[in-house]
Amino acid sequence: MRYFIDFASGSLIKYGEELCGDNVEFYVDNDMSVAVLSDGLSSGVKANILSTLTSTIALTMIKNGLSIEETVETIIQTLPVDAQKNIAYSTFTIVKITDHNKAYIAEFDGPETFFLRRGQIEKIHYTYKDICGKSVREASIDLKENDVLVFVSDGVLYASAGQLLNLNWKWEDIAKHLKINVRESMSALDIKNNLLGVCDQMYLFEPGDDTTVCVLKAVKPKKVKLFTGPPSHKEDDAKVVHELMTNADIRIVSGGTTSQIVARELGVEVKSSTEIYDKEVPPIAYIHGINLVTEGVLTLSKTIDRLKSYIEEGNVYFGGEVDKNDLYFEPTILTDINEDANVSVSVAAGNEGIAQHHFTAELSEEQETVELKIGEQEGGFYTEFWGNPPDDYRISVQSPAGEILDISTSIGSVTQKLSFIFTATQVLVNYVKMERSTGKQLIYFRFLHPASGIWKIHVQKEKGPGNRFHMWLPVQGLISQDTYFLQSNPYSTVTAPGDSVRSITATAYQYRDASLFFQAGRGFTPDGQVTPDLAAPGVELTVPLNGQQNFGKATGSSLAAAITCGAAALLLEWAIVRGNLPYASGSAVKFALQKGAVREERMNYPNPEWGFGRLSVIDSIPE
Repeated sequence: MRYFIDFASGSLIKYGEELCGDNVEFYVDNDMSVAVLSDGLSSGVKANILSTLTSTIALTMIKNGLSIEETVETIIQTLPVDAQKNIAYSTFTIVKITDHNKAYIAEFDGPETFFLRRGQIEKIHYTYKDICGKSVREASIDLKENDVLVFVSDGVLYASAGQLLNLNWKWEDIAKHLKINVRESMSALDIKNNLLGVCDQMYLFEPGDDTTVCVLKAVKPKKVKLFTGPPSHKEDDAKVVHELMTNADIRIVSGGTTSQIVARELGVEVKSSTEIYDKEVPPIAYIHGINLVTEGVLTLSKTIDRLKSYIEEGNVYFGGEVDKNDLYFEPTILTDINEDANVSVSVAAGNEGIAQHHFTAELSEEQETVELKIGEQEGGFYTEFWGNPPDDYRISVQSPAGEILDISTSIGSVTQKLSFIFTATQVLVNYVKMERSTGKQLIYFRFLHPASGIWKIHVQKEKGPGNRFHMWLPVQGLISQDTYFLQSNPYSTVTAPGDSVRSITATAYQYRDASLFFQAGRGFTPDGQVTPDLAAPGVELTVPLNGQQNFGKATGSSLAAAITCGAAALLLEWAIVRGNLPYASGSAVKFALQKGAVREERMNYPNPEWGFGRLSVIDSIPE
């Protein structure tokens, strides 16, 4: 069986540069998958040109069947060598996976590839080949299901160089990190984001070198069977249903009549559902043994449209217009809980701390420019601008081509459409001068068919003394990982409803060494409200997986919130059930957990990373 090759790559650009000196190329067809990573000498424009040239040459020659000797010889003859340092202007890693699940690896001057199998780092047995006086490492691996190959530029190995953090981030340290943090359930994208996020943090968010991570994962393909429309002859019903239920990983039934046939032949009921609502698509239903039951023609037509949008616009579907009365979701359930109710709600701080999805600046007399990088595969997204009163703001949007369009401040919150001449991008804008729950100015942007590159949002005060404003992008998973603010701010990144006054908002930490989870959202809120409230274990915890009886490792602030919820339940039991404090409320539990949290010496509390400290149930019980 040929495996599906799940591939993901991402880069951090050296701080102060506009172009990345690393380049990645990827190619896939019915016979093979080829990935090439090239690292140009130094950084900036020159390195970008050289690495792009190297990776393009390598990919073109390898996919056309030329040997590694011919490929390397061509690259060496094409690219010069630094006369002073006597080193190559560009290094590379090539990984070719054939339809027989054999991975061929060729490396020149770059870091060795990391190979993970069943949660362990496996040693790659290299041979060395001299080509035109250059030593090239080669290896071949017979891939198995869920095997992972990670190859990186040397910026990963140099992460934190010159900083006070972790000066010993060597190949072995990266291997250890991957062994601990990579789980079987993770996609190539998840693995890439994890490692790249650690590097960004170790650089203190100012990368000292171009840093690139590439991940290949061998995944078992899933066979999907779709049954739509009844058979021409009723006597074939049983045969068709039997075929549907045989040898398939995912089964889909589309159409009302079709679903009745399937239910009848299986001897089960069709159960309607209204839990998923879409005004353009009829509700789904449930049949035991079937993964998805839908209406027929309308649903299939919508599916085709959606698939086309994936192809045309990238991996994020985006469409429609903004309803000014439905700009965002308000988590009212948490604000409706009475202060004296004996109900305690635990909320996760989120995992947006290093996602680069938050920008903030103090607006004075001068114009402030927000630089937003949009990835090549971005299909569409929204971003929110929040300005503190009493200021009014003048906003303009500049495309990567340099075209600038102004946003009107005088037509109310109706949708404005900004259409650019030199790009197909359209930006829909709602300018709300007084948002109903906060009284702040809210400017809501939706980017349709966004062109890749650096977009700029120019902000000026129209009137008022000048104040701080904030901008946020959607959370990870709702936007491409290649779309982010260039000058981001990791604080005020606790996700809603973690900013609720009534909730106990928990961030995550590593219980083995009491270190903070690097991806966790950070406080405080823009208004200075303390969040998160405390930290609880949330890194590499053993948990049940996918509702099954098997267990595995998981990480995230949601786990910390679950543990905090259990702690709150224990306190409520001690107080109410056991009669120690019969009138204890959820607010009292929150304050008790804050008071009893473990705090380190020489650290001020509350703080944006830890809140009031680490969770301790025993220390939270009143004496």
